[in-house]
Amino acid sequence: MSNGNLVLARFSQTGVMKTDCSHWGIIYSPEVSRKSGAKTTSNTFCHVYQKEKEVKFGYHPFEKSKSFLDTVPIGSTSIKLTEFIEICKEVTDEFKFDLICNNCHNWTKKVLERCQLPCPIEPSNEQSCTCLSIAKLSKESAKEVKTLVESQELKDAAKKYRGF
Repeated sequence: MSNGNLVLARFSQTGVMKTDCSHWGIIYSPEVSRKSGAKTTSNTFCHVYQKEKEVKFGYHPFEKSKSFLDTVPIGSTSIKLTEFIEICKEVTDEFKFDLICNNCHNWTKKVLERCQLPCPIEPSNEQSCTCLSIAKLSKESAKEVKTLVESQELKDAAKKYRGF
């Protein structure tokens, strides 16, 4: 029995971060039985973000906005919304956020893995954010990005994502 449908959602962060980044999250759409006459509840958008170097989980009714780009269907699930939110919180508690290599798109994949569902789009630097885009943020950030780009950790991650 299906309790809901899951969909990956992507939003532009160009206006927020002044860079060509996308923000990823998961929309939970509850199944509504037409026979029972149950009222339709709103779709819930679940996502992770970083605020003051701390990883945060948020969820709220989904509304299309100007920054909304597109969605990718994942499929139906027997998991109830309350259970899905708990899974998201657990993954967030274990998540080490990194804008380049372990970002919101990677979080969606980990949540789906925990739900035993496939992620329809594999996270990669190109789909989430690029080092060059991040470097545009400010001159101070550019120094940090240069150090990060030269790090062995990022080089190893880039090889993994690009299949070198």
